[in-house]
Amino acid sequence: MTAKKTPTVFDQDKPKTITSCGVKVTLKPEVFDDWRIVEMIADMQDGDNTSPQLLVRFLRTLLGRDQYERAMRELEEEDGRLPVSRVTEFLTGLMEGIDPNS
Repeated sequence: MTAKKTPTVFDQDKPKTITSCGVKVTLKPEVFDDWRIVEMIADMQDGDNTSPQLLVRFLRTLLGRDQYERAMRELEEEDGRLPVSRVTEFLTGLMEGIDPNS
């Protein structure tokens, strides 16, 4: 018997809303029909996920400018700081929401 896979954003033709760290974002499936996103995912899977530049570019491209800026504001601490650990946790939650099977 084959285990049933949870559908991912790749399998759907409608936007998917994901909540990570209390921040709700909506991803359109066509965002993954962008070679830049594919390259960045490949780089992260190859172990280049420690590059801050890659993570910033990936989030900006994935979310779009408006959602990216709103997400960063919502992730800020009360004192205005935006801890790297919080953004990393947010990104991890997004990736799990995009592909729960990974």
